[in-house]
Amino acid sequence: MLAAVPAFVQLHLRPIKHTVRSAQHLIVGVSETDPGVEDRRALRSFVCRCLMKASIANQAEFHPIKPPPIRLSFCGEAEPFDETWSFDASEDAY
Repeated sequence: MLAAVPAFVQLHLRPIKHTVRSAQHLIVGVSETDPGVEDRRALRSFVCRCLMKASIANQAEFHPIKPPPIRLSFCGEAEPFDETWSFDASEDAY
């Protein structure tokens, strides 16, 4: 669903444009060597933030316990990095 938001696509994705009849499609991840992601760290941070915000959005009572940092690199990744994402409760956080 995020790929349907033009601002998200401009910031995080490198889609390939493909026209079928009169409809233009954006294809993300045409191959393993071209995943169509602009900056995987920024994308993973954004997804973590969205998931965390969504999980607390409908809570009637929220005690501000800071969750632990989340590692942004996956095990076995070809180019791992040690960066982590930490929750920021401010509305301006990105």
